[in-house]
Amino acid sequence: MWNRLRRTLLLLSAGACLVSGHALRVVLTSESAVATDYCTSEACLEAKKEEAEKTEAAEKATTTAATHKTAVAQLNQEITTKESQIQVAIAKIASLKQEINDKIASLTEQKTALAEVLNEMNHDSETTLIMQIASSKNIADLTEKQARSETIKNQIASYAEKIEQAKEELEQEKARQETIEAGLLSEQSELSTMRNEQASLQAKYESDAAAYESAAEEARRIQADEIAKAIAAASRAAGGRAVVDGGLDSYPYAADCPGANWRYSGYIDTAYGGALCECTSYAGWKAQEYWGYAIPWAADAKGWGYYAAVYGLRYDSTPAVHTIGVQYAGIWGHVVWIEHVNDDGTVDVSEYNNTYSSGGAYASYGYQTGVPASSYYYIHFD
Repeated sequence: MWNRLRRTLLLLSAGACLVSGHALRVVLTSESAVATDYCTSEACLEAKKEEAEKTEAAEKATTTAATHKTAVAQLNQEITTKESQIQVAIAKIASLKQEINDKIASLTEQKTALAEVLNEMNHDSETTLIMQIASSKNIADLTEKQARSETIKNQIASYAEKIEQAKEELEQEKARQETIEAGLLSEQSELSTMRNEQASLQAKYESDAAAYESAAEEARRIQADEIAKAIAAASRAAGGRAVVDGGLDSYPYAADCPGANWRYSGYIDTAYGGALCECTSYAGWKAQEYWGYAIPWAADAKGWGYYAAVYGLRYDSTPAVHTIGVQYAGIWGHVVWIEHVNDDGTVDVSEYNNTYSSGGAYASYGYQTGVPASSYYYIHFD
């Protein structure tokens, strides 16, 4: 029986992503793992701390700048309102000034006329008195005429005094309106000064935010350089295996592939939903590594879309990073892990058992970039 099974398996078409429903033994089904963090050097850790601090500072500066921007907008609105009030006041003052000037001119003219009348009355007082005596019938009549003359003089003097008082009141009102105008202009000037100060602070904090963000970006660059060095060192230590999505080929059985595969061992060991060193086992591992999701089914790659739907996972044609891509070509189909989704409508994938990406080797690791996203359907875990 063992020899017959071995011969049967070895005759199967190479390159298939297979997991037998009659697996001889299950090696691993629920192990969890965490991807390696390569930011371990002192420079990288310091840059990581610097990035966090500068990013926080940039966010605070941006928030403060937004606060000042709001203040500038409010002050601009107040200035606009104040300018409208000033224009109304100026127009009112201009009209009042004209009215005051006209009244002052009229009063001045009247006052001048009254002064001339009084002057004439005083100048002619002696002649008037002789004439009054001559024309008077008696002393009583003369006294009465003198009294009336004095009364007229007093009335003229009183009217002249009222004219002067009215003129002074108009001048005072004019001065009051000019004071109001000056106050409005001063308030507008103060608001403008405040606005300029707020605008200056806004510009400062925006500049600070840009500087902090630049520093954070530099810290990210240092981290990237340090991580790249660490990954390169880890890659050399691991025999030069490819670097994927910030880490090496993390498949737990990578060191055993391709020898642990059924094509070489003669029997099927399964892990993570597929046979060892097959595309299914690798894709199942990546789902568990990244999402903590243990594949609950055992099926050839072609059946993964069906079982994903059965187990309540979203399965569609929408590409997304950290999903499993499913193909239906061939006898058993093929599954891959989506590492990146690119802007040009392609995806980058890591996979097992694709001779195209693994340098011609079966049951081995491979990596492809720029694969048309339409090549796959996608199992989502979020």
